Amino acid sequence: MNNTKKQLRVCWLKDKRLGHLTKIEGVLKALKLHYEVEVDEIEVVWKPRFLRTCARFLPNFYLKKTLKHIPEGSVDLVVSAGGATEWPNATLAKRLQVPNLFIGSCRTCTESNFAILPRFEGNAKNILLLEVSPSKIDEEVAQCAADIELPELTANYWTVLLGGNCRGCKWTESDWLLQMKRIISEAKKADVQLLVTSSPRTGKLNERICEKLLLGSGLLAKTVWFSDGEASSPSMLAMLGKADKVIVSGDSASMINEAILARKPVATISPASCKLPARNERMLLQLEQNKHIVRLHTDAWKLAELNPTEWSLVSSDWYYEFGERLKDCVDNWRSPNET
Repeated sequence: MNNTKKQLRVCWLKDKRLGHLTKIEGVLKALKLHYEVEVDEIEVVWKPRFLRTCARFLPNFYLKKTLKHIPEGSVDLVVSAGGATEWPNATLAKRLQVPNLFIGSCRTCTESNFAILPRFEGNAKNILLLEVSPSKIDEEVAQCAADIELPELTANYWTVLLGGNCRGCKWTESDWLLQMKRIISEAKKADVQLLVTSSPRTGKLNERICEKLLLGSGLLAKTVWFSDGEASSPSMLAMLGKADKVIVSGDSASMINEAILARKPVATISPASCKLPARNERMLLQLEQNKHIVRLHTDAWKLAELNPTEWSLVSSDWYYEFGERLKDCVDNWRSPNET
């Protein structure tokens, strides 16, 4: 029996946004379970930025101006995430006559410009429906990070991941105070300690508000505040590995999906004034319906009382199964010139 994997050369068009990079790292992680993958990473740069609106009218000129380099040799798949990479992805794949994968909303191009569109909803033939958004995180990786970075922690822990203001979601000081008090109250009931980390959107002032309450609770095992510097440790990955439950602010789709992929029971919190974009709200609703998250948006939280059976964790083989679906799309793709 021949178990040799087929070679796959992937051209990854990259912007600098961590959330976009993480999604494609998850795609590559899944593909590597089924192919011998070689990745050519190419940075996408728009200078000046307004060129994004007119590049489609002069594709031959602006593709070279936008990409740090044009791939040499054969390419089997073009992948990218985020609006800055949308047009270069579609244009390069068309020129090379290869399939392409794009994660994000189509603004400059149409859906038909892409062979694979991983999404939570849609019924077009090229949409690959997702249960959860890909990331490089999984249960084993998170546990390994926890074992290396936090070997001294032997109690039971809840990990708290804090986001911040975004479109449709506005956190006030009273929101942070209320949510921290609720978390502390429930943690005391559950007899657990807390691991807390913030994000770029949290802000130093809000970090200090949360820190004061958490320190006063006596439940704080570890904190990592983003404003203190990115070199702070432990990593969010290690905190996920130690968690019995994870509390995430609902404004952060990436942290929610990463906690789900770490196969942890996930609960989300939100400020009083929160009306997320319809697409984000539909994603959260789907995750809630699939029992991957519990949304804590009432005064009666009772998080301490929730049994793990309230959640349905993703399959431990999620990446393998996702990779199978990607492989089917890639192997069965036909150029429009052939159809």
